[in-house]
Amino acid sequence: MGKGWIWRVPSPSLLLLLTLLPQTSLADNTEQQYLILVPSVIHTKTPENVCVQMIHLNETATLSITIEFENKNISLTEVDMVAGKDIFQCVSFQLPKLNRSSSSFPSYLPRSSHSTDLSKVLLRVVLKGETLNVMQQELVTIRNPSDLLFVQTDKPIYKAGQEVKIRIVCLHEDFRPANKKIPLIYIQDPKKNHLFQWNDVKLSMGLTQLSFPLSSEPALGTYKLVVEESYRKIAEHTFYVEEYGKKDQA
Repeated sequence: MGKGWIWRVPSPSLLLLLTLLPQTSLADNTEQQYLILVPSVIHTKTPENVCVQMIHLNETATLSITIEFENKNISLTEVDMVAGKDIFQCVSFQLPKLNRSSSSFPSYLPRSSHSTDLSKVLLRVVLKGETLNVMQQELVTIRNPSDLLFVQTDKPIYKAGQEVKIRIVCLHEDFRPANKKIPLIYIQDPKKNHLFQWNDVKLSMGLTQLSFPLSSEPALGTYKLVVEESYRKIAEHTFYVEEYGKKDQA
C-alpha cells in the first residue's frame, strides 16, 4: 500500500486529503496521486463543494466520496477516472439539518455539552480499479446554520394595566431576514407562571410584533420573555413591572 496522510492547510475553510497511490508509472516513474478538497466545516442546509484532482493515473478507476451522517452513508460524488488523463472536478452537495436529539446519531461521534448545532461526521474516500483498492477516512466538522435572534420590548419598565409591545427580529448568518416559524414564545411572571403564550409564530421579512396587556393588579418584579425552538431556550429578554408612584421610565 502507498503512504497516505491528512494535510490541514492554514485556511479555515479548506481541508486537504492527499494520498500517494501504491503504483507508479513505468514510463516516467511518476507517482499516482489524488487530492480531495472539502470544507473544514460543512454547513447543513447549505450548498457546499467537494473537489477532486487525480494526477498520473495509469489505470481506469472509480473514486467515491461518502459521508456517514446519522447512520446513513450519503454519497457526495462518484467520479470515473480515465487512465493517462489528469482530472480536476468539483461537485456540489447539501446535507440535511443535523438532528442531535435523534437516537440514531452515531455513538462513536463526540457530543458537545453546550451546543446541539456542532458535531463531526466520518468522511470516507475510496478509489477502486483493476489493481487499485485504496480507502481513507477522517472526521470532519458539520454545523447547523445559526440564526441571529433579537428580542426587545418597547420599554424596560411597565405599570399595571399598560400594554407590553414586543418585537422579535431574526437574521441568517449573512444578515438576510430569516422567514422562519418560531414554535413557542411565552411570558413568565416573577412567580414563574406563564401569562401569555404564542405558538408557531411566523416571521415576515425576519420580523414579528406582538403585544399583551398587563392586568390591573399584576405581580410586581421581573418578567421574562422567552423564545423556544426544538424544546430549548434560544432567547430571553427581561422587563420589570413596578407599582405606581415610583420614579421610572414608564
